[in-house]
Amino acid sequence: MTLYELKEYVKAICLAHEDIKDFYIGSSYNEAEDINLTYPLVFYELPYFIGYNLSPRSQVDVVQFAFNVFIESNSDKIQEDHDAISRAKEIGDEIVTYILTNQSYFVVSSITAISVREFGDDSVAGMRFEWTVQLPRTTCDSDFTMFDL
Repeated sequence: MTLYELKEYVKAICLAHEDIKDFYIGSSYNEAEDINLTYPLVFYELPYFIGYNLSPRSQVDVVQFAFNVFIESNSDKIQEDHDAISRAKEIGDEIVTYILTNQSYFVVSSITAISVREFGDDSVAGMRFEWTVQLPRTTCDSDFTMFDL
C-alpha cells in the first residue's frame, strides 16, 4: 500500500461517515483559510513520519500520520469549544473503530489523540488523531533490478 493509497483509504472512510461533510489535506490548517469548507470535516496532515526497519529483508515500514476532526465553534466561548471537542472525539472514535474493525491493509501499532483549537477565517475545535501503523513496502526488489550498475 502506498502513502497515497493510505490517504485515499482514510479519506473514503471519513467521507462515508454520516457527519463528515468535507476532507482537506495539507501541512497547516491555516492554509484552509481561503477555501470554503463545510463542517464537521477531517483535516489530513502532512508530513508523514517514516521509520525504516534497517534489516535488509524487512518489507515493512513504520508510518506515522495524523488527521483532525474539526467542528466549527465560537472562539469567544470556551464551552462551545469544549462541546465541539467532545463531539469531534465521538466522530473520531467511530472512524477509528471502523478502521480497526474493517481494514486489512496495514497493522495499527498505536493511536493517540489530543484536543485542538484552530483560529483562521473559521474558528474550529476538535481532536487530532495520530496513528502509527506498519505498512508493507511497495517496492522490495531484492535483486536490485532498478539500478543500472
